[in-house]
Amino acid sequence: MGVAPGGEFTAAEASIKDGTLECNMQLVTNDMTGIEHFPALTRLDCSCNQLTSLDVSHNTALEWLDCAENKLTSLDVSNNTALVTLYCSNNQLTSLSSIVANEGLGEGDYVDVRDNFIGCIDLEAAMIDIQILTERLGKGVFPGFSGFFYSPQKECETVVSDWSLH
Repeated sequence: MGVAPGGEFTAAEASIKDGTLECNMQLVTNDMTGIEHFPALTRLDCSCNQLTSLDVSHNTALEWLDCAENKLTSLDVSNNTALVTLYCSNNQLTSLSSIVANEGLGEGDYVDVRDNFIGCIDLEAAMIDIQILTERLGKGVFPGFSGFFYSPQKECETVVSDWSLH
């Protein structure tokens, strides 16, 4: 099914679209409203945009999601039990709870949450989640292979001061 550049999918076309949807580096801002109409997608690449939110709760067939390098503060993948690969590095995520809640993720799967604000709000909960994911997925050795990849490289003071402004 092809759509001309600048064209649109009808709801009927969207509901049967399976396979891959690539919208990386398209300067998509804020959110991906309408993505819920693509429940059969197995692969979504919306990396390198300016997304502040992403709702993939209706995209239950997703096996591969790359939403890295956006401005996401949260990401709920608890309904995406077919997911085997998740790239969400270089965002502003503060919690891993929805990733932990996805019991479909296990040995041989890949999760990359490097360079976020994990643990800046609730360090104790973050450490528990990190331990659970490391045990469930195995500690990653080389990015791109299976395992769990985490690094606390962003400064927590930035998040704490930002949160105090709200």
